[in-house]
Amino acid sequence: MKFFTKNNYKKIWSDSEGGDLNDIMNSVKQGLVLKLLVVSQDGYTYIIKCHTTEVYNGNNKFSIQTDYDGFPDRLRYFKAIRNLGERYDELQGESNYEEARYISTKFIKTEFFLTSFIFNSDGSLIQRYLF
Repeated sequence: MKFFTKNNYKKIWSDSEGGDLNDIMNSVKQGLVLKLLVVSQDGYTYIIKCHTTEVYNGNNKFSIQTDYDGFPDRLRYFKAIRNLGERYDELQGESNYEEARYISTKFIKTEFFLTSFIFNSDGSLIQRYLF
């Protein structure tokens, strides 16, 4: 799977290739938006905005914490998403738009899956979950 960015993003660190700590420091000093791309062990790809980036100049290290990414727990399962999409298409075909009947979901009162990550310059990655 390839990802294309809408804006002008630059890869400044890789867990396998490393990077230049100055790029991270300059990004923090300039107030740039940093994002972390993670392919997790549970088979999902996350692209999450970083909310805290700490750079330790003397030790040549850094630590990044991401925001939480959240979505309804039942959407974590691809088969369920496909089934929901098919049902959505069926309902949309049955709907009479002249009567202003719209399809909605009941996600407001459903369980949400929330996750965030901590990534360190030594390559360690911690995934946190909230259910």
